[in-house]
Amino acid sequence: MASIVSDIVSGVRTVASSALGAGWQTLRNWYEIEKNDVRSAAQAYNVRPLSAIPVDGAMKFYTVDQTFELILTDVVARGHGDSERETLLLGLYNKADEIFKDLHNTKVNGTSGVMLVSQPSLAEPEFLDEKKIVVLRMQFVVKYRGSTL
Repeated sequence: MASIVSDIVSGVRTVASSALGAGWQTLRNWYEIEKNDVRSAAQAYNVRPLSAIPVDGAMKFYTVDQTFELILTDVVARGHGDSERETLLLGLYNKADEIFKDLHNTKVNGTSGVMLVSQPSLAEPEFLDEKKIVVLRMQFVVKYRGSTL
């Protein structure tokens, strides 16, 4: 199972990088987001695998629904107010939507074994470091089939 999970994480990073475009960087600390400073959180992203549950599938194969979380961060310049935060946040929502559509349509960039990408869910945005860092988390489920048992 570990190999396909690694392939999915890699595929999500590839799709996200392509959708986000030049200027975006990989988020350094994606398990402890609060450890990022303003410089490392500016236009940054990463993905992490979360829980997985088995589902009914074809004989001799195992099928899993696994949740993944895409994290997008950006920075609001010091002194800016809610209007600028909202503009930045709406941009992050649009990027998350574009990435999810690409993941769904390409089955995580053609990752072998991926059957379906579904159930996008966006968490309430977070504001860190005196509201300078904006964090948006999107969870989604990847249904994949593993090798023969």
